[in-house]
Amino acid sequence: MFRRFVPTLARGRAPPPLSPAPDEGVDARSPRSLAGATVLQMLPALRDDPTVIDALNVVMALLRAGARPIVAAASGPLVSELRSMGCDFLELDGGRAHGLRQRRQVRQIASLIRSENVDVVHGHGSLASWGAVRAAAGQPCRVVISLPADAVPPRRFGRLQARASSAISAIVVESAYAGAILGQRLNIARRRFSVIPHSIDTAGYDPARIPRARGAALREAWHINPQERVVLAPGLVAPEHGHAILPDVARILRANGHTDVIYAVPGDIRGKRRYFRAVAARARRQNVDDIFCLGAPPADVATILSVADLVVVAASSADVSGRLVVEAQSMACPVIASAIGALPEMLLAPPRMPQNLRTGWLVRPDDPVELAGAIATALALPPGEREAMGRRARQFATSTFSPAGVAAATLSVYTSLLEYNG
Repeated sequence: MFRRFVPTLARGRAPPPLSPAPDEGVDARSPRSLAGATVLQMLPALRDDPTVIDALNVVMALLRAGARPIVAAASGPLVSELRSMGCDFLELDGGRAHGLRQRRQVRQIASLIRSENVDVVHGHGSLASWGAVRAAAGQPCRVVISLPADAVPPRRFGRLQARASSAISAIVVESAYAGAILGQRLNIARRRFSVIPHSIDTAGYDPARIPRARGAALREAWHINPQERVVLAPGLVAPEHGHAILPDVARILRANGHTDVIYAVPGDIRGKRRYFRAVAARARRQNVDDIFCLGAPPADVATILSVADLVVVAASSADVSGRLVVEAQSMACPVIASAIGALPEMLLAPPRMPQNLRTGWLVRPDDPVELAGAIATALALPPGEREAMGRRARQFATSTFSPAGVAAATLSVYTSLLEYNG
């Protein structure tokens, strides 16, 4: 996993003082709170991806809580941001390690855990997580690992299943759906999992921050009249995102009198040009190509979302990320999503939530009739109800998926482990 370490720990600011000596009989490695605790974050390279961004937000939250965070990771574009926080940083070599070298490096991390009195080790991603489990083995620290749904354990994990499983204090997953997959794959009880999603920039995805002129300019570029309503289907234009059923949906809705609706498909078509052309050809065959906007003028995602009356994520695969569902809600826009994979967890809808808390609708994947019905229902909402739903959607997004909310949920996991002395 790791190759080599920089010889010394790079210090930013002086760390907070360690917890005072506990009373006799209390485990000295189990502080009652985060104040004074040392938390080691094991990361992949410090580049701009959701895993690293969330971990750096946790680092900042730890500093504010009076804890001492240490980050062990390969260097990358975000290393200067990490250093500016004043966080202790152990730079790792970014290459892969095998055999004797890997074991030597795990021993070095284990030595760091002992020498720095680390209370919690948190591995982010598959490689860092399994490295954290091995390095912390036999030590009195708590081990937290964050795993993606497609995480595959090392080959030796099967032989060490019981020992490795017992060494893990908590497993963080993005969704209950991911937890169910991993629980079955790793033979670990679901109660061991904590669901903490990736964060989004809810401050950036704020409708109040998008100038009206930008949205108006985008509608003009798409040749959308002021009185026309926009059903937006963002995301990569690829089979798993389900754009191919939209022409059928548009035909059904137009036949039922919805003649003021424009369907905008602004997604990226990298490597999927044949599928993009197939969607366009299907719209022509259904005689709805005149109400389709395919391809996007240059604009950021928040501006594109700002022109939508409704966002549709018609995924046909469980692997599709729910990020667009969350971003749309952060922009106070109702959403319709396929009831597949983790998407049902990304919005509030019956039966999980009562009708009065709804922020969107869930439909069966690859069902144009059901999707058309949900779109018709959403567009028929009176203005007051639609605005109320938008406020609920924004509140749900900011409370559950904001950087501060995700960091607080992670710190809550640490605190629950540190408060337990058993």
